[in-house]
Amino acid sequence: MEMTTHDAPLGTWTDRLATPVPDPGGGAAAAVVTAIGAAVAAMADGYVDDDRPDAARLREARTEAWAVADRDAQASADLAEVFAVAPAQRDPERCRRILEQAAASATAVTDLVVGIAPALPRIAERCPDPLRPDIAVAARLLAAGARAGAVNVRVNARGCQDAGSGTEVVAALRERERLALAAADALDELAAAVTESL
Repeated sequence: MEMTTHDAPLGTWTDRLATPVPDPGGGAAAAVVTAIGAAVAAMADGYVDDDRPDAARLREARTEAWAVADRDAQASADLAEVFAVAPAQRDPERCRRILEQAAASATAVTDLVVGIAPALPRIAERCPDPLRPDIAVAARLLAAGARAGAVNVRVNARGCQDAGSGTEVVAALRERERLALAAADALDELAAAVTESL
């Protein structure tokens, strides 16, 4: 894309996402959902009158999520280039390297959610009652980002394994998938509890 994900008009970006091209793809979409979830959480946190210990982390997560979306778009384009070549003609080392880069992009999305998920219960306890629905929305969005990212982590872990990545690389990816899904479960539980209390 000519402009960054952060700077692209949302309608333009989603139009591009809807086209059958690899840049952007599902991983970038997961990063954007994560950025939006972090933004909703930050908005609710902004209404808290006292100290806001999570404000900086939420701001950093949003900034990083936009950057991850751009990196993932490039990783998707690189993967498409690799898989456009017949399997027998692929450079195995290049294929492994690109798969590992794609895996790093996918885990960057899930790691963001894992990092900020603990902030949501704290914000839910502090925020004014009219903002509690926004906490549920933020939690659902972040859970969706984590689950979507975890899909890509799983696929890339399998791809890395098939491409000859070391067992420690694959094991680390599987653990990141597990952590992402655990964070998503916790966020969904928080969203359900908040929603039930409304």
